[in-house]
Amino acid sequence: MLRRIVLAGLIAVSLVTVPVAAGPAAAASRPQPVSIVSTMTMTDGFNYGTFATRGSDLICRSGRVDDTSYDYVAVRWFSNGDALATLDVGKTFTCADGGQIFFRFEAHQYYHDPAANNYIPTAETFTWVILGGTGAYAPLRGQGLGVTDFHVVDHLLVSDTNYYFGSLNR
Repeated sequence: MLRRIVLAGLIAVSLVTVPVAAGPAAAASRPQPVSIVSTMTMTDGFNYGTFATRGSDLICRSGRVDDTSYDYVAVRWFSNGDALATLDVGKTFTCADGGQIFFRFEAHQYYHDPAANNYIPTAETFTWVILGGTGAYAPLRGQGLGVTDFHVVDHLLVSDTNYYFGSLNR
């Protein structure tokens, strides 16, 4: 239920999200709403997966996504044993045409009773921003919010699905 409420809120916020731009670049293109669904496979190294997009013709419809860096920025422990962690993740989205888009993904992971739950997050929201790209995606800019749905099997996190909402422009 909480996840649905958070998701509904993120969708509403994404409809009014406008990328911050200054000077002549602001006139380059009108922001387009976008939604991205990415299913990630968890590994001992960097996670990987696929993505599909809707709503914008500035980005390819689907492709591969790879996590390229992880940095735990902060962990806050609460008196009841729960924790809130902030994690910066570098992600590279690769389209079928070979073009790549570089994302910065800042996750806010909530852990309820971390030790008992094998340190698997019980909830995650995130912000994202496009840092640049290659080929046709070099001028692409965008930002937004998101929520993650975790897939746990036998007390192990095996995959997750990230739902991105925001806007893109050139």
